[in-house]
Amino acid sequence: MVQKGKRLISLVLVLAMMLSMTVTAGAAPLVVGTNGKTIYLSMQVTDADGNELTSAQKDDYLYVRINFAGNSTVLEESVRNYNVLMSFDGAKMTYAGIDTDTPLTKPEIKSPRDGIVKAGWASTEGIVKKEGTGPAAKYVLQESGLLTLIWLQATSDLTADDISSIQFLGSYNTDTLRMGDYSVVIAPALDVKVSGTLYNTSSEQDIKKALTVTYIDASGNQTPVTDFGVDPASLTEGENIITVTANGISEKVTVTAVADTVKSIAVTKQPNKRVYTSGELLDLTGMEITATYESGATEVVTGYTTDVEAGAVMTVAAYKEGKVITVTYEGKTAQTWALTVNPRPVTVPTAEGTYTYDGTEKTFQVNEKAEDAKYYTIKSDTNSDGSLTGTEAGTYTATASLNDKTETQWNDDERSTYDKTLTWKIQPNANALTLERKDNSAITYNGQEQEPEYIVKSGNTKLTLNKDYTLSYSNNTNAGTATVTATGLGNYAGATGSAEFTIAKAAVALTWSGADTRTYDGKASNVTASVTNKIGNDDVTVTVTGGDAVNAGTYTAAATGLAGAKAGNYQLPETGLSQEYTINRAALTIASVAVEGKTYDGTTDAKVTSVTFNGLQNGEELVSGTDYTVAGVFAEADVGERTVTVTVTMRDTAKAKNYQLEKTTATATATITPVQTTLELTAKDAVYTGLAYDAETKLTASANVENPDITYTYYADSNGAKGDALSTAPVNAGTYWVEGYIAASGNNSAVTSDAVQFQITKAPLTATAENKSATYGDTAPAYTVRYAGFVNNETESVVTGLITFDCAYAAGSGAGEYAITPKGATAANYAITFVEGKLTVGKRTAALEWSGYAERTYDGKASSVTASVTNKLTGDDVTVTVTGGDAVNAGTYTAAATGLAGAKAGNYQLPETGLTQSYTIGKAARTLSGLADLTLAGDTLSAALQPKVNDLDQSALFTYESSNTAAVTVNAQGVVSAVANGTATVTVTVPATANYEAAETSVTVKAVTQAITAVSAAPDTVSAALQGKTIVLSGYAESITVTPTYYDGVRLKSGSLTVKAGETAGIVLTVDGRDIPWTIDASAVVVKPANVTVATDDEVAKAPDADETSTDEVLNAIAGGNTTASGLDQAAAGLIPEAAKNAPEGTAAVELTFVTQILPESYRNGVLVLEIRPVAQYKYLDQQGNAIKTEEKAIANSDIQGLVTLSVQLPAGMPVADLYARHDLGGGQYEYLPVTVENGAATWQQGSFSRVSLIADARSAAVTFRMPDGSEQTVTYTPENIGQSLPAASRAGYRFDGWKFPGIDGTYKTLTDELLTALNGKTLTAEAQFTVMGGGGGGGGGFVSAGYAVSIAKTENGTVTASAETAEEGETITLTVKAETGYVLKTLTAAAEGKDLTLTAGKNGTYTFTMPAADVTVTAVFEKISFADVKSGSYCYDAVQWAVAKGITLGMSDGSFAPNAPCTRGQIVTFLWRAMGCPAPKSTVNPFTDVKSGSYCYEAVLWAVEQGITKGTTATTFSPNETCTRGQIVTFLYRAMGK
Repeated sequence: MVQKGKRLISLVLVLAMMLSMTVTAGAAPLVVGTNGKTIYLSMQVTDADGNELTSAQKDDYLYVRINFAGNSTVLEESVRNYNVLMSFDGAKMTYAGIDTDTPLTKPEIKSPRDGIVKAGWASTEGIVKKEGTGPAAKYVLQESGLLTLIWLQATSDLTADDISSIQFLGSYNTDTLRMGDYSVVIAPALDVKVSGTLYNTSSEQDIKKALTVTYIDASGNQTPVTDFGVDPASLTEGENIITVTANGISEKVTVTAVADTVKSIAVTKQPNKRVYTSGELLDLTGMEITATYESGATEVVTGYTTDVEAGAVMTVAAYKEGKVITVTYEGKTAQTWALTVNPRPVTVPTAEGTYTYDGTEKTFQVNEKAEDAKYYTIKSDTNSDGSLTGTEAGTYTATASLNDKTETQWNDDERSTYDKTLTWKIQPNANALTLERKDNSAITYNGQEQEPEYIVKSGNTKLTLNKDYTLSYSNNTNAGTATVTATGLGNYAGATGSAEFTIAKAAVALTWSGADTRTYDGKASNVTASVTNKIGNDDVTVTVTGGDAVNAGTYTAAATGLAGAKAGNYQLPETGLSQEYTINRAALTIASVAVEGKTYDGTTDAKVTSVTFNGLQNGEELVSGTDYTVAGVFAEADVGERTVTVTVTMRDTAKAKNYQLEKTTATATATITPVQTTLELTAKDAVYTGLAYDAETKLTASANVENPDITYTYYADSNGAKGDALSTAPVNAGTYWVEGYIAASGNNSAVTSDAVQFQITKAPLTATAENKSATYGDTAPAYTVRYAGFVNNETESVVTGLITFDCAYAAGSGAGEYAITPKGATAANYAITFVEGKLTVGKRTAALEWSGYAERTYDGKASSVTASVTNKLTGDDVTVTVTGGDAVNAGTYTAAATGLAGAKAGNYQLPETGLTQSYTIGKAARTLSGLADLTLAGDTLSAALQPKVNDLDQSALFTYESSNTAAVTVNAQGVVSAVANGTATVTVTVPATANYEAAETSVTVKAVTQAITAVSAAPDTVSAALQGKTIVLSGYAESITVTPTYYDGVRLKSGSLTVKAGETAGIVLTVDGRDIPWTIDASAVVVKPANVTVATDDEVAKAPDADETSTDEVLNAIAGGNTTASGLDQAAAGLIPEAAKNAPEGTAAVELTFVTQILPESYRNGVLVLEIRPVAQYKYLDQQGNAIKTEEKAIANSDIQGLVTLSVQLPAGMPVADLYARHDLGGGQYEYLPVTVENGAATWQQGSFSRVSLIADARSAAVTFRMPDGSEQTVTYTPENIGQSLPAASRAGYRFDGWKFPGIDGTYKTLTDELLTALNGKTLTAEAQFTVMGGGGGGGGGFVSAGYAVSIAKTENGTVTASAETAEEGETITLTVKAETGYVLKTLTAAAEGKDLTLTAGKNGTYTFTMPAADVTVTAVFEKISFADVKSGSYCYDAVQWAVAKGITLGMSDGSFAPNAPCTRGQIVTFLWRAMGCPAPKSTVNPFTDVKSGSYCYEAVLWAVEQGITKGTTATTFSPNETCTRGQIVTFLYRAMGK
């Protein structure tokens, strides 16, 4: 093999739009070895400058011409050269104007003269790569490698004379390609190419990696060789000849080895101490320096030097801008992170001691640390000599100043250096003052102010009035307790003391009047008393009780008190406080009495109707029965005029006691008259009995005389009036009268009653015709009668007249019943009732004959099984009624004769036997149709199968069964639903029915629930993840290309797989004719600024709260093993552009390192607890590469938009079966992340960080969910499924409440940690629970309805709560939305049955909607707050994030916050109002004309006025648009805080 050209250029793709350059052909000479049958040509392709190609040039084409010698005997003149067009992307080649589309592996182009030359191309491994499968497959040129382009095969030998040259004709599109070095190989041979750089330290393996060996056989086929030998296996600096041996062939190749020198060094471990206090010594302990050699080898080195030696004194003055330590090793340098030197903290001295004035000089004390005292000086501000002393009460200050304000600072919250003021106070002596009266003589009220003199002392020190104290008096005029108060002055300020003294009351003298004795006259007395010695015109009177008596008696009037404005200054005397007085009774006589007569009653009682008196006073009247009683008595009880004595008795009433009755009796006369006797009769009617009318039982007498003797007389009736008297009581039926008589006796008179009428009615007698019978066609029988009802042993002899009968039957009448009616007889004392009898004519029995019962097959038509009568009489119309003889469906039946019909049917009856006949209909066969295979994908994840049968009535019932319920389920109605990717055979069965045999068929259902099963992204700075139908990208790049892995049969229909950072693009996939829209979301991808370099690292150390015992044994294993973290730079890529934005002034470049800190906390019982902390380390460099600033910040979970892959080396012996990463989400909630274990390291992914426990959890449960339609779905759950929704069930007219598990309380819609524990190890069936929609009873195990459900979809970065979990149609539901700090609500939707509901925004993050007649799902999306004009690190950054999260402000309408814009009065009041929770104002009265209802600040202003925060700029204006001054702002705050 001969190889020309030492330069091997990698293929890197350059954007075609960037360059348009002149193309020149490669000029390498053609070298050919000995004759051979196959010639193999390889060449390099670059851009016009010899650089690698970019991906954009993959669509370019390359023209190469192979020129054959004119004297070649192999090729004819017409084929002296070949033009070959080569595409790097498709399979397109052009030869002599002919296009062909064939695979790239080895396409063949036929020569115009077949059998002479074949031409094609091939590629070495890693150059052209096949991507995708099926119609979507394509071949793309990779980014590096040597491209073998052309192979030639002739039917006869080719020689060096046959190929004269190779020409490069240019590129097809942009003229940006060129052909580089090429070579021609005579096969079979080895093609050996060298790539990369080899070093004098390269190993045999390194040498082999640098060589690409291809075996070319005699047919031009090329095969990459990986198993080959090299000799020698080591290199020396300079050129080396290496022999490569493979497949029995050896080739020599010359390689150059260069010296392996140090390429760079790096500080791989920072010094343990990076923060110093001024005066501390530099400590480089823990620093590790790693050298990287040109070969890529690395090693930790020593013997390096530093620009600042260890032990140097660290000062702020020397390192005030931050100090990096420069390390030098073999001419290479590296720098540590910036060291920080802080001023020495000095404890602030404070004033100490409590001082109170006592007249002596005080020396003030200072509280200070002895070791810090040398760093500052304290001087008095009060005393000119600077001494810290004082005597008089007052305030004394001193100033503490740092001696060196550069190297020291006060150790306070502000870390300040400015002077501190110390303040002492000598407090006034505020001890209580004592007061002592000079004169203790009594003081009595005299109408003047009383001010006795006092001596005032503080302790034992007597004070001076108006110098040390003042005196004041209170309540010192009127009688009572007066107060004197001493108030301290000057050195006694604040001291007080008081004393009390008494002003006694003056005694009064009394005079009585109105107490003389008198006689009762009905008027009140007036006994009074008066004061005779009051002072001046003082208003004072005497209060008297008991001096106003009215009624007769003896009384005492008493002076009980004094009244009037000055009464409090006087007191009653000890004697003369009462006065006795008397009222005598008045005389009273009876003037007249009146008595009422009566009818004789056998007693002497008399009724007094009135009494009158003489002597009543003041118009009074006495009431009988109340003030007095009266009683009257007749002298005798018998009839006649009699004397009555009346007695009056006075009662003990208030009015009666005022009088004295002189005589208590009086007389009058009255008459007693006789009693009038009365008699009334009542006669009852009687029924004829054959006996006389019984007066004792039938007559009733009523008289006003006891035991009267009554005589009765009976009379005949005369035209309704009393007729002739009868000698005895009547017997026979008829109308009669009766009278009664009582004779006179004593005090009673005689009386005869009125005559009363009564009747004796006829006795009832029944004459009943006796029943008879006959047969259809017989003559009528003889009729007879029987009697019932004769009395007193009478017989039918008393009956007169002949009995006759009426009956409608005659010979030949039809069968049935006929009435026999008697008539014609009478009786004097009897009322005869004639009762009909019955003649029964019986039916004849019919003989039956059957027809139409032969066996047949089901045809949908009715059978006709009948019977006929064979013995009917001539001319009679009679037929047989048959039931059950018209069966349609298959089966065995019985026809029954159930009756007879026809004009004469009523004369016949069915026989007792031969009434039924059996017959049979056989089943029919049928077939299934109407089904086809289908695919469920996209928005169509369920479909209804609609099978048909050839039934006559199309009423067949189908059953369905899926062979793979994990992928496809089918319910009892034939609705197939996609569960997961997969294919299932759905068997449709029509079971045998009454009329048809069974039938069965099947269809194939393909489920595509996840069209894309995996995805990758390029470049590798971007990671891709699948979330539903979205490819979510995170990381950093300008443009991203995603490579999906499609599920079987899925392909890209439209859209581009390349997106730009920050964009979101749609694509459409298709499978079996169904379109599936997907989204590529690159909104979290950022563009890395050019001056920012990004690196990643991971650190292992103990957690701050680590369990020392358990972590010591595993820390080394974790740190020294396969513990790594990757992807943090992509997940938190949003920090990359921020790093450039927040760079300090003078920054030329930023080094940003994403560090994942893996911190073990404990290891017990096989559980490893870790704390994962993501950290961003920033290093800001100037133009010279010097560090301006370094800082390290924790990365918040809100800044992480993707997944980070963590691998942790596990301690030896830790159990790894069923291992999960249990991520603590807070609030007792966890997520279980799947873990893979390889080589003793556990690997998992997570997108937020806190505590993680690697724990073995073997919990598992297989649950079969039984749907309402009878179908079942079986799912196996493990901890990885915790938090997932359980399958949903539906039932028309019901709301799904969740699943009920046997033996487990409650219903569930979501797999919870507790539920999985309860299900662990079990295989059970869950039943769906439902509630009737809109009220009523429960269904399917459900409960009484509480309405429709309100469900909140899972949210991130905020919460949504609803005022009710269920509600009736028409109820109002309130949603409360709270965003986490740093986030704000982006969208909020409430949807029912696929339609969005109307949401009305309220206060405090509330929204309302009206509940429809369906379940509602609420979905909220929160987005991160980001104002471009508020940078991280700004003084107001945290405040703005907080204010937005609390809903106090959402920034400006253009998306900015405008931190430097002025605030208006309306905005400030609104900020305050929202910060207080948006309280509703109590009043709607608006005093301001410039704040309109509906204005954004309307409610805020009303609230602020109510709270006294503002009164407006005038009484009627608030000026909401005027700038709010700093003074107004702090005043608003002051008032809002209740000050």
